[in-house]
Parts: sequence; structure tokens; C-alpha cells
Amino acid sequence: MLTEEKILTLWDEIDIYAQLIQRAKSTAYVLREMPTATDHLKLDVFKGKICQDIFLKSNMMQGMGVEYVPHWDYYTPTVETKALNREYKDGTFDAIRFRRQCRREFQREIDQQQNQLRTVGIFGDWKKGKTLDSRDEAKIINAFSTLQDLGYLNKDQKLGAWCPKCNTILDADEIKNQPAPAYSGYVKFPVSIGLEEFGEDVYLLARVQDLWCLAGSVAIGVQESSEYWIVELDGEILLLTEDDLLGCFPPDQQADINRLQTCPVDVLTDCFCAHPFLGKDLQVVVIPDISEQDDAPDEETTPQPLTGVRPLTPGHRPDDYQIAQILQLPITSVIDDAGRLTEDSEQFCGLEVSDAGKFIAFELEKRGYLISAESEEAHQPHCSRCDMPVLFRSIQQWIFSLDSNQLRERVLCSDEHLVSYAPKDRDWIQKTIQELSAPPVSRHRGWGTPIPIFQCQRCGRELSDTRIIKAIRTLVSRRGADSWFKLNVEDLLPPNTLCPNCDGKEFRKEFTTLDGRFAVLLNTINNFGTKGNAVNPVNVYFRYSNQFHKWFAQCVLTSIAISDVEPLNVELAGDRSNIQSVGVDQSWMEDYPKDVLRLFYIQPNLDPSSVETHLQQCHQEYSAIQELCAMILNHLEDFTPDPEEPRLELMTMPDTQELFTTASVLQSVDSAYQQRDYYQAWCLLRDFCQSDLQQFVDNWFNTSETVLEKRSCQTMLLGILYVLVQRFAPIIPFFSEQTYASIRMWVDSDLPAEDTQSEDESELSSIFLKHWISPADFPCFGDADML
Repeated sequence: MLTEEKILTLWDEIDIYAQLIQRAKSTAYVLREMPTATDHLKLDVFKGKICQDIFLKSNMMQGMGVEYVPHWDYYTPTVETKALNREYKDGTFDAIRFRRQCRREFQREIDQQQNQLRTVGIFGDWKKGKTLDSRDEAKIINAFSTLQDLGYLNKDQKLGAWCPKCNTILDADEIKNQPAPAYSGYVKFPVSIGLEEFGEDVYLLARVQDLWCLAGSVAIGVQESSEYWIVELDGEILLLTEDDLLGCFPPDQQADINRLQTCPVDVLTDCFCAHPFLGKDLQVVVIPDISEQDDAPDEETTPQPLTGVRPLTPGHRPDDYQIAQILQLPITSVIDDAGRLTEDSEQFCGLEVSDAGKFIAFELEKRGYLISAESEEAHQPHCSRCDMPVLFRSIQQWIFSLDSNQLRERVLCSDEHLVSYAPKDRDWIQKTIQELSAPPVSRHRGWGTPIPIFQCQRCGRELSDTRIIKAIRTLVSRRGADSWFKLNVEDLLPPNTLCPNCDGKEFRKEFTTLDGRFAVLLNTINNFGTKGNAVNPVNVYFRYSNQFHKWFAQCVLTSIAISDVEPLNVELAGDRSNIQSVGVDQSWMEDYPKDVLRLFYIQPNLDPSSVETHLQQCHQEYSAIQELCAMILNHLEDFTPDPEEPRLELMTMPDTQELFTTASVLQSVDSAYQQRDYYQAWCLLRDFCQSDLQQFVDNWFNTSETVLEKRSCQTMLLGILYVLVQRFAPIIPFFSEQTYASIRMWVDSDLPAEDTQSEDESELSSIFLKHWISPADFPCFGDADML
């Protein structure tokens, strides 16, 4: 019996996908997909890959060409992290060496993931798409230049999540929330202007979540909905909320507090406070309600409440950033790329934020402004790549402005765009486009496609005209993107290049690279065309990830921005999965047959909490099919087919009835395949085998008395088994190949039973290369070509 390993070897030896493509002669479909992250496989991705493969196999077995080149996320962030960990522990850095190491890491991850996907029987052009060649990189640069020339790319200063260890901006899905220590405390802010009637020692009391943030505070925030008390304690006047009063002072000290009166918020807004350790005043402002803001941050990443008295640090806290934009407060960043405090922090300059809190607490205590401080666990954003806490800081970044040239409005309102999509798909595409925020175009990374822009050293003017872009594009096409990092500015620019603003002759290169996802998006759009003799193939996308809608909407907008044409001739299949957060356990690959895993991935409404239960159920169903087929093969052991008999009209009534029942089932199964309901196709086949076919084998075959009746039954069973194996093949290909190998001596007209080929030669055949028997052709006895 063929093992899974032998079947995989067989497919490699005969180059099964290439043979199927060659047999089809033209491409009916092209499978498109979101770029697949190379560092790990999630269940939703694996589910989508299996559904794509079933689509490919079911169509190519019927003679329709399906082109599939796996699409990878070429700039997965973990590649950089692994390259840094392997090569640069000594602190030295060489851009070219680093990029080469990233390329090796990427190839290593690609090979591992390809092996996982091929092991479960997925067909495709695995030799292509493993790298971006220099021509692809040149096309990406050209697409970037086109967007820039058309006015879609702008530089934007905004608050972004920054990982000091990875030294890069992070997207929302690269951030995870988990507990981490934070040095917090209750701090007194001396009132410098206002509340003079209470004397000189008047303070606003605030709870500060991270004491290091005080270095970037620009104002003191209060809220209209809070009640503020003026109290006296140990000769000092404190202004604070009821919650802070109870939280700051222990019960035995509460009796010593003299509550003087409440204080209206409008009185507080006339006040200024002295910064507790920097030489500046902080205005007291009313915090506006930001709960309805579309970009309001997740409360887990901002544990400091919006009530009470609080210092506002808009350069490092997302909620404070929104407040500062509304109130037009200054946005000051006091940390550098490495996560250290800058000169704006005065005596704390150079301290890492993880250490700064305790030093600031010591200084506050020395000045008499600290009531209490402690290190406590709080939910904070962390980098999913390196598990280090994330810092928020103001960053300049290229973005793709979706509203430039009224792009979003044109797409949503025009009768020309999106008309080719089904109404239900058009609805979610339009809704997603409405909700899209401007995607980032640049990233602070060394592994990526360079941004072909120069800045004048004298005036800072950006230099990126058509002549320069053409020169860079030609260079990258011939020598690869590494040439940008390898060559000096003088070698990259055309001779006698001058700044159009100040006639300067000295320039510097843009230090950021294209955001990896945006670069891959441009590459996707550049490769919408198909190869060979394909004539208007249908582009099929399987939706399986929650990120798909956003990615596809970006594809649509970017394609229209570049060429005024959206992806055409598109069909969208499948539904978004609820299992995106569950990883693929390698033990499943070892503990279960690969066909069982394929069955598992097409199950609807998978419950992530009961994966093992689903797998065991699939295994039981699979084993039942195996046992039934083994029983049928046992009944066929002494069978020698005769092309002259028995004819359909000579078969017994139970046999003919079973044949026509089978034909009806085939029609339903083929309809399920056509509707891309692969779980329904499996259920139809499973139920037919477990009921009709099992009952026939149990009740009729064993009661056959004459030789003619037995041969009639054997002929019928052979025909049914063959067409069932064909229908099973897209879903459970290993079982189908194993079963086909057992019956091919009877069903292959070009390989009769007395054939004298060697065992090795006779094994080089596959069920996927056989003629597909349609329901109209079945039963087909007496026509050897059908088998």
C-alpha cells in the first residue's frame, strides 16, 4: 500500500501540478490570496489554503486550468529579528550583510512553510514566488513613484507605536497586551498661578501611571464630571478628587485631613502649575470627551483613567495625543529611537524609560513632591516580535492618503467601479473602504524595498523627479535593491544633479524603507496579469482571514489610484473564519493522517476550544470510509473484468438501482463542488458510503448466488468505487491515490492486468490525471475509454 511519503514522492516525480496545467492547455482560474506570513501558520490560513487546494483539484481534474503561485509576505518582521539575533550580538551593523542574512532567514522560513503545506497535499507552482527578484523590486519602485507623482503619498507626523529593541514602528496587529511592571505614584504639582486665597503651599494632587511620562507632560488635565475637593493636611493645601483622596492616604491618616470646600472646574482652568522637576509651567485644562473618537485607543493600552487630575503627555500616550489635537496643545517627544530620555528631560537625559521611573521618584521625593510610589503590574502594549514593552512617540511617516484626488469618494460614488462584484460583496467592500484609515507607506527598517527619495543637505527639500526615479529603477532592475544601500549618493544620482530650491549639490538618501505590507500590496497589483495563453481567467480569492476585507479594499483603492482600474473578473469565495487566533500544532501533523487534517480544516464553525474533539471526529469518519473501501477491495480480489460483459442491460435490478443512486449522488456532489461548499460535498459522499453503499455491500453481495450475479455486483462495485475515489480526491487525496493504486489494474484501459511493467514504472500514475467521469457518463460499462 502506498504511504503518504511515497505519494508525495510520486507527485514530485511526475510533477503533478505541471502535468495538470499542461493538460488543461488554458487557464480558467487564477487563485489569488493575501500574502502569507512566513513565520507561523494559523488555523484560518491553513483552512484557506486547503479550500483553495480543493478548488484547484476539483477543477483541474475536470480539465479546467487553475493557476496557483503561493503569495508570501516577503518582509515578515520576525525575519529582521532573527537576523539581528543571529549576526549582530556584538552591536556592529552592516546594511548589506544584514539584508543578506534577512534573505537567508526568509528562505529558511519559506522552505519550512512550503514543506508544511506540501505535506498535506497542496498543489501549486512551488518553484515560483519564493523571492522578489530585481525586476519585481523595480516595478514596486515604479508604482511608488506613480502614486507620488499623482499626489497620493504624503508625509505625516503622528503618534505611533515604537519598539526600541526592533527599532521600528509597529502596526496594530504587531502589538499584544500583557502585564508589565510600571513605576507609578501620587505626585504634587505646585500651583504657581491661581488659588492665591489659600496661600503659597497649594498643590494639585495627581496619580501618575508611569512616572517617566512626567518628562513629557505639557499640561494638567481635569474633567468637568469629577468633583474636586480642597483639603488641608500638615499645613499644605491639596486639590484632588474623592477617589484620589481615598486611594492616596491610608485610613489612619484620613482623620487628619481637613476638608475645606469643593472647587468648581472653571476655577481650576484659570490655574497654572509648576512642573515638579522641569523649569516650566503647566496650564490646567479641561479634558474633552474622546469616547466617541473613531481612533480611540484600546483601554488595555491606556490604563490611566480620564478622570481626576492627570498630567497630559501627548507625545507618548494615545489618549493624551487625541486630547492635545482637540485642545491644540504642543506635542513633545522626549524619548529617542533606543527608548532613552532625550535632552528635553534635563538631568534624566540618557536613562532608559524602564529605569527612569525610580530615578524620577527619588528626585520628586527629594523636592517634597512625592507622596507615594510603587512598582505595580499593569496591562501595557508589547511588541509581538520581541515581547518588549512598546513606547508611543511622535513619528514622521509616509502615508497613502485615501482622500487625495477624491479617491475614496470617486470609488464609492462612481458607477464605473465595483460594478462587476456581486451585490453582497460590493456592500462589504464599500463599507470597508469607508472605514479605512490611511495605510502607512514607510517603515524604519533595513529589510525592505528602498524609498527612492533624496533630501537636500542644505534646505531639506525632497528630490524625486522622473529622471531620478528612472535612474534608480534601472539600477535596481539590473543590480537589485541592495545597490541602494551599497552605493553612495553620488553613485545613485545622475551627474550634475542640483536642488531645484537652493541649487545645493549635496544630498542624503531617505533612511526609511517601504512598509513591507504596502510593498507586497504593490507587487500584488503589478502581477494581476497571468502567464501563457490564459484568456480572461477568473481571479478567485478565498476569504478566510479577518484581515482579508481590509487588505482587499486596499488592493481596490491602490489599483484604481495607479491605473484607474480595480481588480477585474474577480470571484470571492468562502467566509471569514473565527479561528484566526489559534496556531497550528505541529503534533497534529504527526498524530493524524494528512487527510484527516484536511477534513478538519473544511469543518464549518470550528470551536477553537475543542480542536482535539473535531480532529477525533474527523478521524472516525475517515476510518469508516477506509474500512468500507477495504471491504469492497476484498470482494474484488478474484475479479477479472471482461469488456464484453456484463452490459448494463444484463445487470441485476439491485445493481442497476445502486448505479443510478450513485449517479444521483455524483450530481449532488459535483453541484457542491461547483458552489464551493466542500464540507457539503464531503457529507454527501460520507453519508452515501455509510448508508446506501454499506447496506448494499452487507446485504446484497453476500447473497449473490450465480457467477453472473457475482460478476454483475463486482462490476458495479468497481465502477462505483472508481467514481467515488475521483470525488474524494480533492478533499482526501492520499486515500484516493492509495485506493486508485489498488484498482488501477482494472480501470486503466492503457494498463491491462497482464501488463509486464516493473512495479516502479507502473506506480507513476495518479488519480488526478484520469478522465473525470461526469454523472451523465455514469454508469459507463462497456466503454473502456471512460475508465
